[in-house]
Amino acid sequence: MPHVEEMKVTTKAPAISMEEVIPMGVSTSQTIAPQEEYQSKDKGMPTERSELTKSERKTKRNTKKKRARKRKRAKDQAEKLEAKTNSKKAVQLEIRRAKKSSILSDGREVDKNDYSKSSAFFAKIQASENSKMPKQKKKRSSNKAAKVKL
Repeated sequence: MPHVEEMKVTTKAPAISMEEVIPMGVSTSQTIAPQEEYQSKDKGMPTERSELTKSERKTKRNTKKKRARKRKRAKDQAEKLEAKTNSKKAVQLEIRRAKKSSILSDGREVDKNDYSKSSAFFAKIQASENSKMPKQKKKRSSNKAAKVKL
């Protein structure tokens, strides 16, 4: 029998295979860190409102208000353009403007005061009533005996 060399099997695997920390049933998308999943443009991690500084909160609020104003202006311009072609929209736009106005059609001005306290409301009523009533002269008592000191 001819001499056959023995085959050597070598593997490049480690001698001890470690167990995975993540279970087999979990997908890889669930293993992503929050900063990898929610990457913001400027900092990377989303921040809670309480974590922001005063100036950051202010700038965030101002940018939100600017966006809202820009949307409102665009909406108003679109309504004006539509009102030029559609008479029904023109009437609705005019009614909306009249509601915002503080002057009524007969020339009187609407009271737009905020009466958050009842004392302010009643003080306003009292002032209007006092202005309507004619001033009365105080009667002087003719009883001189009451004025004399004893």
